[in-house]
Amino acid sequence: MQMYIATILLCFIPGMIATLVRFVINKKKIGILRELLFYAASFMGVLAGIKCVVGFRTVTIFESFVDIDFTTFRNYLVLLLVMACIIPVVLYFITRDRYEKLIKLGVSFYFLFLSFGILLTDMITNQVIFLVVIAGACAALLSVFLVKEEVICCDKENWKKRILYSVISILCWIVMVYVYLPNELFLSNAGEFTVSFGSFESNLLVGALLLAVCLIVGSILLLTEKQWKLCCTVYAGVSVVGYIQTMFLNGRLMSMDGASQTWKASTVVVNTLIWGVLLGAILLLSVKLGKKMAKVLQIASVYIILIQMVSFLFLLLTSDTTTDKMYVLTTEERLEMNAENNVVVFVLDFFDEQIMEQIVEQDAEFLSPLADFVWYQNATSKYAFTDMSLPYLLTGVEWQNGMLEEDYRDYAYQNSTFLQEIAEQGYDIGIYTDASYVDSSVRDIVSNFSEGLARKSGISQVLSTMGKCSRYKLAPFVMKNWYSYATSEIVTGIIHDDVEGNGANELNVTAHDILSDVPFRHKLETEGMLISENASANGTFKLYHLYGAHAPYIMNENGSWLAEGETSNVILQSRGCMKILFKYIEQLKQLGIYDNTTIIITADHGQNFLFDESHAKSQEELGLEPTSSPIMFVKEKNAHHENGLVISKAPVSHEEVLSTVMEAVGGDAQKYGRTFKEISEDEERERVFIYGRYPDLEFLKCTIQGDVMNASNWKVEPIE
Repeated sequence: MQMYIATILLCFIPGMIATLVRFVINKKKIGILRELLFYAASFMGVLAGIKCVVGFRTVTIFESFVDIDFTTFRNYLVLLLVMACIIPVVLYFITRDRYEKLIKLGVSFYFLFLSFGILLTDMITNQVIFLVVIAGACAALLSVFLVKEEVICCDKENWKKRILYSVISILCWIVMVYVYLPNELFLSNAGEFTVSFGSFESNLLVGALLLAVCLIVGSILLLTEKQWKLCCTVYAGVSVVGYIQTMFLNGRLMSMDGASQTWKASTVVVNTLIWGVLLGAILLLSVKLGKKMAKVLQIASVYIILIQMVSFLFLLLTSDTTTDKMYVLTTEERLEMNAENNVVVFVLDFFDEQIMEQIVEQDAEFLSPLADFVWYQNATSKYAFTDMSLPYLLTGVEWQNGMLEEDYRDYAYQNSTFLQEIAEQGYDIGIYTDASYVDSSVRDIVSNFSEGLARKSGISQVLSTMGKCSRYKLAPFVMKNWYSYATSEIVTGIIHDDVEGNGANELNVTAHDILSDVPFRHKLETEGMLISENASANGTFKLYHLYGAHAPYIMNENGSWLAEGETSNVILQSRGCMKILFKYIEQLKQLGIYDNTTIIITADHGQNFLFDESHAKSQEELGLEPTSSPIMFVKEKNAHHENGLVISKAPVSHEEVLSTVMEAVGGDAQKYGRTFKEISEDEERERVFIYGRYPDLEFLKCTIQGDVMNASNWKVEPIE
């Protein structure tokens, strides 16, 4: 709250001083509220510009003042007060008798450009505010001298006639972007949202209402007649064409995984032409036909509002919204290890063998911390996507043709005793991934399983996150990648954790975050690894699911958040992820338990842009050959290699992960097949890799005979 109050005061105190200074120069009353708004908005633009320069370009102005203190507030205020004494004097003497016109046009252009910014972006960042103020100020100054007619923004005669068109056109867009499409997404996937529907819906509707009121009132009171008509026409036009895009032009959209998506050039061109023709026709006819075209747009907007509200109510009545409390896998005991026996599996998302080989090609000594490991360079995963790979790695049960991902998860855990057998060996089990990959049937044997999770959301979080999702659906293909997101970002973007049960509140733990490895690194460095006090446990088994090489790239090569203006790529992020593992291994050594620990480093899958034309751009950017191979490094207990990292070309797979883990904990390894060391390099072995994902990617069976890195060794056939 402090940052909001301080930021607002930083804008309005200098605004009041500037208004007072102008009044001292010329005591003419010109509308004190409008003048105050003009200067407050201008000074907000100054603050936003400063924040852009110092590295806060892509966050909101409030977020950039999150740690504001008295000294910071004073320093900014002094600067703005000096400007408040100078700017009104300069503007008044430049414009003289046109000063009142400048104020009216300044406020109206600020609001007009801001409304267009809201139309296009899910977040009003410092960069957006700065551009709005610069563009608005320039447009106002030019108009003062070039436009001769009187500026009429709002008077007793025209404000009433503006109400209907403003309400209908803006409300149509609000309902579509912030009511219907977000609820369609939530209610159609309610089971995947570990957040209270009541919290989500109340914040969504309150935020949508506040935004609608601001846009409607601002358009009525602040815009000139031409600006008002343009604003309403653009909002109505974008809503109508966006509705057409959603209903008829999108076709079957691909699952969102954070990577750039590609559509056929002809599809993009035709789609762009349709948008250009429709929007151009709407704007042209609005100029030519005036009220008649406005009436047509109002009718179309009312139709869209009604049809979407009816659909929303139907979804609400027919969907299960009981997600107030969901189970979660917390960070509890994440760094607690056993003094005698530990088995650790790292699953680094999307980390393909080709990526690792590129890293080593650039830095031959990069893997020196893994001197006691065997690097298997001919490994395959069982499945191409996380929804199937994670359950398999924790159960050993194979997917059956026709199963949806959630059906397979339930089936796998119901037909597996893998985790139960580890528990029977006296091992404490910690699974650190998203709860959607783990069935609740194992809650009694997973130490970090919590059944109480009251996840709440905030207004700004919900509006920003869901607005981005809606804009993706509404946008033409040429703009969709502007709003690209990873599906898992939706949930994490709108929640606050409030974990209950199992002593979680007392332990101050949260859900394990698989969307960024930075929090894991931070905990590792600040709190460190420790020996568990659970004397009854014979050992610990831990599986860590990290973000790894997955897009979008939000981490640098040191495992830290990207600084403002810093960019990353698959190589840098992958290096950063591996360095976090190196820190983990170093702490095992410092505790004296490295020799007592079996470690497997793999990926849930390698690159999966194999047969998907929509991701051709991403595959080209990564420079990957059309094969998929997860990284695979294995260190057995007490393993020491005098000559460093051992490289093996043995044809291994995820199957050996389960058997090797079971052998390490003292269970029946043969039940799960052979271990890694039992697969020889000269063995001729046929491995199967399943590619596909409902509903957008056809399921294919890939049979691999020989080196997985050679595409000619892949036999691909559809699964009937």
